[in-house]
Amino acid sequence: MAAPRKKTSAAEGSGGEASNALFLIHGDDDYLVAEEARRIIASAMPKGANEFALETISGAAAHQAEAIESFRKLFEALRSQTFFASERVVWWQNTNLMSAGATATGAEASEMLAALAEMLDRGLGPGITLVITATEVDERRALFKKIAARGKIVAFKKDPYKAKENAAQAAEFARRAAKEVGAELDEEAAVLLAEMTDGDSRTLRSEIEKLAAYAGEEQRIGREAVRAVGSHRPGGVVWDLADAVGERNLQKALAALDDLLFAGESPVGLFYNLVTRIRQFLLLRSLADAKRLSLGGSYPSFKAGLDRLPAWAGRASGEEKKAHPLAGHPFVLWKVSGGAARYTQRELLAALRVLLDANEKLFSSGGAPRAIIADALVAICAKG
Repeated sequence: MAAPRKKTSAAEGSGGEASNALFLIHGDDDYLVAEEARRIIASAMPKGANEFALETISGAAAHQAEAIESFRKLFEALRSQTFFASERVVWWQNTNLMSAGATATGAEASEMLAALAEMLDRGLGPGITLVITATEVDERRALFKKIAARGKIVAFKKDPYKAKENAAQAAEFARRAAKEVGAELDEEAAVLLAEMTDGDSRTLRSEIEKLAAYAGEEQRIGREAVRAVGSHRPGGVVWDLADAVGERNLQKALAALDDLLFAGESPVGLFYNLVTRIRQFLLLRSLADAKRLSLGGSYPSFKAGLDRLPAWAGRASGEEKKAHPLAGHPFVLWKVSGGAARYTQRELLAALRVLLDANEKLFSSGGAPRAIIADALVAICAKG
C-alpha cells in the first residue's frame, strides 16, 4: 500500500454560497486524514480558544443504536450555543456513516443522514465550523453531494493501478518527513523504506523518527541505516532472495531462502516474488537488446531512457497494470537492471521455463517446497 494522493475540491457556484466552515476529509490513509483534519481545525480555532471551542464526537458506529447516538450528539453540538466560546469547531471523527455499509444504509441512519443534509443546506449556525473525517464515503449519497456543493472535500486516494506513482509519492513523503525532523534521507533509502512499510504513512513517520535518532549528529540516512534499524514487515526482506539471483550468487540465494523460510515467509510468496523478478529481468534485457534501454549506467541516464520508451512498452490495463514489470519506482527498476545485465535473453527465457516446471511441482507433486525452489535457483544461477 503506497502513500495516497491528496485531492482537494471546493464548492463553486452550486446553488448556494460555498462555506469555508464545512470540511470533509476522507481516504485510504487514516494518518494523513487525521493530520489534515488537525491542520484545518488549528486554522479554524479562534485565537486564545479554550477547551470549549472544540467538540469532538465519535462517528464510528457498529449498529443502528450507536449510529443514532452519534447523530444525536452531532445535532446537539451543531444546534447548541455556549457562553464560553462564541466560535466553535465540531469534529465528527472517523465516521463510517457516510459509507455504503450496512449500518450506514439502515433505515434510521438514512433518515439521520437526510436530516444532516437538510441542516447543511440551511447553513451552519454563526461561528460554527464542522469538520468530518470518514473512513469510507459513498459519493452517491445526498450528504456527500451537499458537502461538495457547499463546503470543501479533501480526499487521500491511492490508485491500485498506478504502482509507480504510488511508490514515488510514498518515497517523497518519507523524504519530507525526514526533513521535518532535521534529517536527510537519500533516494535509495527513501525507496527502500517506502517499500518496507508498504507506503503506510503512520509507519513511515515512526520509522523516520527512529532512523533520525540512530543517525545522530550526522543526520544523513542511507540504505544501510534503513536495513540496520528499520522494522521489516513481512515481505520487507524478500528482495534479498531476488537480489541474490540478480547477482547470480547461488550461495547467497540459498542462504537467503533458508533465512526467509525460517522467519516464516510463505514458500509460495517467495516463489512468485522470484517469478516477478525474472519477468522484470527479461523485459529489461529485451529492451536493452533492442537498443531501447541501456543497462549498467547511472540512475539519471536509466530514468531518462525509461521516460523515452514507447507507449507499448508499459501498456497494460486492469489487474495486468498492477503486475506489469515496469510498474515499479524508476530507482528500484534501475537497481533491478543490474541483475538483468548479468543474464542473456536466452538464459532468462530458460529461467522462466524452469520456474514453470517448479510451479507445477509446487502444486501437484507434493514435494518439499524448499527443495523445489532450491533446485530452481541452482538452474537459474548456473553460468554457461
